[in-house]
Amino acid sequence: MTPVDLTVPPSTAFADLERAADEAAHEAAGILQAGAVDALARYGLEDSALAASIDVEVGETGALVTANAEYARFVEFGTRAKPARPFLGPALEGLRASLTTQIAGRIAEVLATFGRKA
Repeated sequence: MTPVDLTVPPSTAFADLERAADEAAHEAAGILQAGAVDALARYGLEDSALAASIDVEVGETGALVTANAEYARFVEFGTRAKPARPFLGPALEGLRASLTTQIAGRIAEVLATFGRKA
């Protein structure tokens, strides 16, 4: 096992990790938002009010991507009269692995610098 050189004060290291995680969450949320709009394109809705209502909110514990149009849930899940045309769920599932890899990569970059800072 390789010894770890902790020449970086813990407060700085944690701040760097927090910053990297926050940046990665913002990037991931933007990718997910674009993925939802792309999914709407399958139904010819990429330029709709529904697509314009897709919003991203990044907080301390993660990112929230929502569709704020009143009828968004009816498109996503369908109704008795209309079949579902899911866009948020498929966007998340289609991007889950790459988003996880991206976030882990950003955190790994910060961890790799710990022994190199003075």
